[in-house]
Amino acid sequence: MTYEYWYVGPELPLVVALFGLMLVAREVGYYVGRRQAGPSADPIRPQVNVVVAATLALLALLVGFSLTMAVGRYDARRQLILTEANAIGTAHLRARLLPAPVGLELVDRLRQYVALRLDDTGDAQDLAARTEALQGEMVALVGSLARQQPSSASVDRFIDALKELIDLHERRVSAFETFVPEAVLYLLAIAALGGAFVAGYGSGLGGHRNRITTTVHALLICLVILVIVDLDRPARGLIRVSLRSLERQWQQLTPGGARTPS
Repeated sequence: MTYEYWYVGPELPLVVALFGLMLVAREVGYYVGRRQAGPSADPIRPQVNVVVAATLALLALLVGFSLTMAVGRYDARRQLILTEANAIGTAHLRARLLPAPVGLELVDRLRQYVALRLDDTGDAQDLAARTEALQGEMVALVGSLARQQPSSASVDRFIDALKELIDLHERRVSAFETFVPEAVLYLLAIAALGGAFVAGYGSGLGGHRNRITTTVHALLICLVILVIVDLDRPARGLIRVSLRSLERQWQQLTPGGARTPS
């Protein structure tokens, strides 16, 4: 399974498939345990119980570790968007202090910049390229003004704001390309299947089982994995990084206070 499927492909079929495989692993484990059940299996039952408890504890540890990583990356992306929105607001205020027509042109470029940042439907690489092109246009505009007014404090302040905006763009692109390592998700899936198998095996040795509890356990594990994968998809899925701070900047930059770019 490739990176593209984990993070670009549909996540629900992935988790449903894992849930089905966990149920199959449970049944296989139960069948193997029933085949080995009997008086000769009495001495190994305590060992099997220890292995079952250790496997489930390991699974819980991996789930908690993976969820912590996904939440941390989600929070980092959210904080970067807030920081970028503040940087855009600072650049906007400083652009308004620049003489016309350069100041007005820079405000227009910032408006286009925010519109690109609010576009979550386009190709990520294309949006990044267009964003960098806008940055280049702003650099050219303020560069021409700096040559005309080499000692202007307002120009220097806008250049500082533009530098921060360019730096934040690279940090944001890097943050949105950083995910929970694929090996961790593989290990999590293997541990879930292994836990289902040993739980079924232990039930088989004991000669009885409760399908409801084991099914609920498998379902809960799969739901947590679904949340982990969803948190790690910043522009897809149900849990998305909020863009409200950028929307507020769009309202500040747009005459009439339009809520979203057209």
